[in-house]
Amino acid sequence: MIFSTTLIYFSMKQRQRTENAAKSTGERWVITGGPGVGKTTLCHELARQGYQIVPEAARAIISEEQTKGSKQILPWTNLSAFQELVYKRTIHYEHQINYTRHAKENTRPIFFDRGVLDGIAYCIEGAIKVP
Repeated sequence: MIFSTTLIYFSMKQRQRTENAAKSTGERWVITGGPGVGKTTLCHELARQGYQIVPEAARAIISEEQTKGSKQILPWTNLSAFQELVYKRTIHYEHQINYTRHAKENTRPIFFDRGVLDGIAYCIEGAIKVP
């Protein structure tokens, strides 16, 4: 497996240092790792603590496709089309964050539940072209 788990844990002191550093830089953190290791659980906890979280694009797309009853763009039916859509959605989320951050002058760290590099890893693993 080509994935490794990255979990971010903040003690109160580390959290304060991170928030202070982010005030000028607007840091972004990507929570990454293999399926089922706790990325989304960690993001839920960070959201509970007041941090802005960007949801996992793949999870949102799968949910939308299943709600529509569509099986056309799912990772197990069309990995290439699915990863293309995940890439576009991830970039869309990034643009939304840039606009929101600028509009609200938000300087706290933002956490991403997965990122573009996760999609690249899945493309490599699935032997398909990277979008």
